[in-house]
Amino acid sequence: MKKYKDQILIILFTLISGIISIAKGMDRSFDVRNYHIYNPYAFLNNRLSIDLMPADIQTYFNPILDIPYYLMIKYLNDFPFIVNFIQGLSYALLIFIIYKFSKLIFNGIHKNLLIILSTIIGSTGALTLYNIGTLTHDIFVGDIILLSLYFLVKSFNNFKILNIVIAGLLLGGICGLKLTAAVFVVAIFLSIVFFKSKFKNPVKTIFLFALSILSGFLITNGFWMYKLFIIFNNPFFPYFNNIFHSNFTNCANILKEDFLNLYPENIKEYIFFPFYFYQHIPTKGFELNYQDFRFAGIYIALIINIIVIKFFKFEKFKKDYGIDFSNINFLFTVCFFTYILWINTFATVRYLTPISAISGIIILSVTIKIFEIIRSKFNIEFQEINYKNYHLKINYKKIILPIILLFISIYIVAKTIEPNMLKRIPIQNKVLYIDKMNIPDKAIVIVASGSGIILPFQNQNAKYIYLNAPRFTERGVNILSENKQKDIKDLIMQNKNNIYFIMDLAIYVKTLKLTKKALSEYTNIDFDKSECKVINTNINSKKTYSFYILCKAKTK
Repeated sequence: MKKYKDQILIILFTLISGIISIAKGMDRSFDVRNYHIYNPYAFLNNRLSIDLMPADIQTYFNPILDIPYYLMIKYLNDFPFIVNFIQGLSYALLIFIIYKFSKLIFNGIHKNLLIILSTIIGSTGALTLYNIGTLTHDIFVGDIILLSLYFLVKSFNNFKILNIVIAGLLLGGICGLKLTAAVFVVAIFLSIVFFKSKFKNPVKTIFLFALSILSGFLITNGFWMYKLFIIFNNPFFPYFNNIFHSNFTNCANILKEDFLNLYPENIKEYIFFPFYFYQHIPTKGFELNYQDFRFAGIYIALIINIIVIKFFKFEKFKKDYGIDFSNINFLFTVCFFTYILWINTFATVRYLTPISAISGIIILSVTIKIFEIIRSKFNIEFQEINYKNYHLKINYKKIILPIILLFISIYIVAKTIEPNMLKRIPIQNKVLYIDKMNIPDKAIVIVASGSGIILPFQNQNAKYIYLNAPRFTERGVNILSENKQKDIKDLIMQNKNNIYFIMDLAIYVKTLKLTKKALSEYTNIDFDKSECKVINTNINSKKTYSFYILCKAKTK
């Protein structure tokens, strides 16, 4: 049985993850309706230079991670339960990697208990549970980053250059697939530099690690950067335009615009931001209410670790508990650098899945450290209680410590509240059904944000172009440059009688004035007089707030 323990656990985790994914239902969040279906479709059908940003700025994200789901829609559309089950596999992998990581860290007293508790804490974060089965890919990104950390920590204990190369390739590769992972690339690289003494040949090791990161990044993203550079003169379009100056967009810092509402607003929030995640309030790291103590727990553990690290030696702890605290200090360093970079770039908690995954390892390790400091300082080993003829000996290490570890774990998990699943719908007869509308060849179709999901099912001989999102219109920001707006207006004037627009009316009716303003920029389109038809789909529901229409545009 022990021989096949890992295989049995993988099967168990797979079943658990698949069932949870099915129970949660199909992901029909705004991002899915906007770009997760459109992007792979556009890439596989060579539409990058035909359409113009129909899925908002996310149109130009690397589409590779979204291709599997798009192909499942194409070939497994009649088997939605299977598709949803497959969508849960990344969570199964996360649980298994946390389990293996915990085994690497804990190898002494209470080993099994610590492995189980660390795995439970690490796999039940609020945003981790929220993302099971979704197309955000945050859990899969967490899998790869966690695996990279695993190989690095493994190389600390038993140095092999192959582990360093694999860790670098994984880290660079996942960053190429989803650029938000860049904060982990920088954080982990800086941490390796700080812990270079762990390696026999630090200069060579760090160089190979950096080269592996770069190689992994180019393998997964090099082709896409080349495409974007050829079309837009910016390999990261539309981001970092303050450096590349593409003439397609006005915005020099779209990154800041895109995450504007989630950042801390003052110095107090910057310093204590993780504690706001424990207050069940929205717009502090995520758009919906949630509650999670893991990040505040790491924060507290870090402060305790800094205070005590200079005053106590932990060799005995390593012998008793099998914990090499230099490995824990490395993980702390990764968390610290990640947090500094993250809070100044995204401030979105769901991108911190890898940190949430190692939270149990960190918090429980520091708990043991505190326990041992108190026990050794006061020379506590056991307490004898006499009552009449009864003698009870309580061994602190064997009884009290497990109780403390259990209490902390139960508290963290019990106090976790995942966001309300507003963007899921029950599994239906098909994964995705969308009416094919009567759009003529060579029509110009203006597409509002959140409507990209409609386009793969429509006439490929039409041209689909971007409508400025209300959130940008409200701020007076137009993503497209003046020259590109002029080109669109000229194109519309040349095809005056063949202009359409697609929008999710249920979303945009809330911001109708802003929508009309954005439409009026395209040569005075009269929204109220346009001829509209409903696009029937299996995602029009109160849960997703979706109600798509196709309109034959009228001009004023």
